[in-house]
Amino acid sequence: MFRFGGEKKKPAVATAESDRRAEPKAASTNKRQAFRAEVEFPVYYEIVGRPGERRAMANDLSSGGLRVLLDEDLIREQEVLLHFTLPSDFLEFFKEYREVSEDTPFGPRKKRVPKPPRKFSEMHVRAKSLIVFFNLPRALFVHGMQFVDISEGASDEIQRFNHYWQLNQLRLKALREKQRGY
Repeated sequence: MFRFGGEKKKPAVATAESDRRAEPKAASTNKRQAFRAEVEFPVYYEIVGRPGERRAMANDLSSGGLRVLLDEDLIREQEVLLHFTLPSDFLEFFKEYREVSEDTPFGPRKKRVPKPPRKFSEMHVRAKSLIVFFNLPRALFVHGMQFVDISEGASDEIQRFNHYWQLNQLRLKALREKQRGY
């Protein structure tokens, strides 16, 4: 039976069929809420309460956090200040069209002009360490960091980066397939 607003009325007694539908599927074990870009870029960090900036590498980025490779081990939920600039070199393959006004002998005319997207600016983000493991080949500690109190502007920039990164990965995949003759 439908109620006002299109919602279905829930049955008072659960049936075996509804129990089966409510069970999570085994394939849906991924708990991530956002896309993760597998991209490597330099990061500078400061441990909260300890002066001094150190250099590290990030190799995984989402709107909720990133993975950082450090030469030191942090305690769980240790807060750090991260300073980084997202890579912008691949943006040259994308064009954003802007409408500009051009003076012509017939008066001003609007014209669409392709321009590359704006580059990413430096970000300053607070994060905390949630998970750690040791990467033997690189001999570095790998920390899964969650952003804490991230500004809306920084979050939007990370999402913009991930959007262009996904498009770039699709472009590269299409180029590889074209070279292979698919």
